[in-house]
Amino acid sequence: MNKKLTSKCPKSTSKCSRSTSTCSKSTSKCRRSTSKCSRSTSKNRHQTTKEIETILSKLNIVKIYKRTHINDPSPKGEFGYNDCMGIQRNGLWQGIIGIGGNSKSTDGDIQSKITWGALNKKADHKRRLERELETGSKWRADIYTFEKFRLLDSKGPKITELEIPLISDRLFKKKARFYTINKNDKEWNEVIKIFRYLF
Repeated sequence: MNKKLTSKCPKSTSKCSRSTSTCSKSTSKCRRSTSKCSRSTSKNRHQTTKEIETILSKLNIVKIYKRTHINDPSPKGEFGYNDCMGIQRNGLWQGIIGIGGNSKSTDGDIQSKITWGALNKKADHKRRLERELETGSKWRADIYTFEKFRLLDSKGPKITELEIPLISDRLFKKKARFYTINKNDKEWNEVIKIFRYLF
């Protein structure tokens, strides 16, 4: 009886060997697949970085403002969703950065934080009319959407973490609520630094 069992073992061992071989091939395929995914992710990151840098190189005017609340822009990237900033949404600016204020009226979770940013705006008059119908209120300016949009709200970094002293000074020491920065202004490098962080 033991002999029969012993004779069966080699066959079982052979099956195990084939199974192990199959697993090894499968693992090898997984490694190759993971390697391809890594290369693809790296390539996508490179393309995204290149795209952002191209947009930044064409940027000339950016609006910066202090936020007191969340929910505008919307998570979908609609600036003016609740008519925030009114007619200040209009203008020639191409990019925008929202930084949480430090007053008592500012939502605590966003105080002094870089909360959102966007590049290359596009007016959406149709969406403005839809929101007016939804709320029964008259909007003061169009809603804007963007080619590139990033919303961080309370997850954004404190302005001290990014070291942007010129912008910080203008907003919090000189008490500017909003202002525009042009490409030739001394704060421009800080603007680019914020956008590179966001995107």
